[in-house]
Amino acid sequence: MIADRYGATHVDALKALELRGGGIVPTDTYVKASAVVYAIYAIQFFGIPEKFITDHFDVTPDAMHIFLARGSGVAIAGVAYAMYTFDIPLKYLVAYNALVGLVYPWNAAYISKLPVKYPMHYVPEVLMAGLTVAGLLAL
Repeated sequence: MIADRYGATHVDALKALELRGGGIVPTDTYVKASAVVYAIYAIQFFGIPEKFITDHFDVTPDAMHIFLARGSGVAIAGVAYAMYTFDIPLKYLVAYNALVGLVYPWNAAYISKLPVKYPMHYVPEVLMAGLTVAGLLAL
């Protein structure tokens, strides 16, 4: 067995990963990070829907857009609370984050080809990709 310059071996690293559940990213950190991301988006959707929409899309939101965004903010807040409070299996959380990325930012930009505003719309695209990759590393 070969030890690194600090005396740790490959087996030591594997044992450390096994103690945390096997993933490179700690599960509790991933869950908390996901909950915080959704809480921030919930606050924006609920509290400043018009600004949020005009920051990310080249449109002028009407009353219907603002109504739907506020309602979505409440639902997203519930998701953030559930992530933080309940013991949701990691594989479901990772799948949920990937699906949200697909349905919201990636769909808007690449599938539905909505009039997204760059560079601002890169934030949710990269954020959801990062959460998805981090989740896969946590499994």
